[in-house]
Amino acid sequence: MAGPLVYYFDQKLEKRCPVNELGGVVLDWGETKPGTKKEKLLYVKNNTPDNLTLRQPYTEDSDLKITDFPPRLKHEESGKVKLEFAPKKERLDSLKAPWGFDVIIG
Repeated sequence: MAGPLVYYFDQKLEKRCPVNELGGVVLDWGETKPGTKKEKLLYVKNNTPDNLTLRQPYTEDSDLKITDFPPRLKHEESGKVKLEFAPKKERLDSLKAPWGFDVIIG
């Protein structure tokens, strides 16, 4: 079963983002060079009959930041989520950390 938020690559909400076994969005950042910044724009849709409040964006990787997101989503409403990945020059491993929001339903 899908969670309260469903992520898409496109504004028409046709190309759904793949998820891992825990339901986390899997993003391919392509080739990233340490010391450079890459950005991704996703679209998030409220998949519940309730209103949602998104707050406290989180990530377990200090090189990944959620820079823009909708604070509230009504039923079936969608909004933009902007992510920024800027690996430090000394970084050797790829990005695999979970990210998301604290979601309040109602």
